Amino acid sequence: MFDPTDTDAAEAQPCRSCIQPAIDHSMQLTLLLRDATAYAARLRSRFADERPHAPPPTPDTSARSN
Repeated sequence: MFDPTDTDAAEAQPCRSCIQPAIDHSMQLTLLLRDATAYAARLRSRFADERPHAPPPTPDTSARSN
């Protein structure tokens, strides 16, 4: 018989409807991280191709960045 005052039993067997939103959210974050990682890889490869064509920094701009 279920005892609502037995917190150990409630924590040991959480109901599926209680944890499903957390599972869904975790899956969404996983997919978002995968997409962001792929996008970052595309940006890195694109800018790696363009980097040799960029002019070298002038002494004026390098002094301002410090």
